[in-house]
Amino acid sequence: MNVSLYRNTSEEAVVSKSISTYGTYTCKLQEPCTLEEPHVRMNIASFNPACNYMYIDLLGRYYYITKVDYLEHGLVELTGSVDPLMSFANSIRGLDAIVDRNEFDYDDYMVDPDLLMGVERVNSTEYIGHIEDSTQYYLLNVAGV
Repeated sequence: MNVSLYRNTSEEAVVSKSISTYGTYTCKLQEPCTLEEPHVRMNIASFNPACNYMYIDLLGRYYYITKVDYLEHGLVELTGSVDPLMSFANSIRGLDAIVDRNEFDYDDYMVDPDLLMGVERVNSTEYIGHIEDSTQYYLLNVAGV
């Protein structure tokens, strides 16, 4: 199976990562192996410690390299953590969806409790009179945002 090694400089929440290619190498999957957290072994001469990202062609997914174990006999074992945004980037871009929030724009008609649309300070004092035969007066003071 082939594994492509990269250097990723993007944040995790980015769909299209900015990656630099270091090469594609032949590797072997190791047990325990899942789609979310695979373990691959490769020749240490092929591995560059600057790599922090990989694509495993057999699994069809991109992974963050979360752990590197240097083994005997010139081998290195890489543990990955799946990056679903980059792995399914084409499917994500092809979706039609109503997005309540993004970093560039907002919809005035969509209710968003986290988006402050404006602040208007109100401070009003009103004389409301007295009660029947009482000599006391009441003052109502309302303030709010």
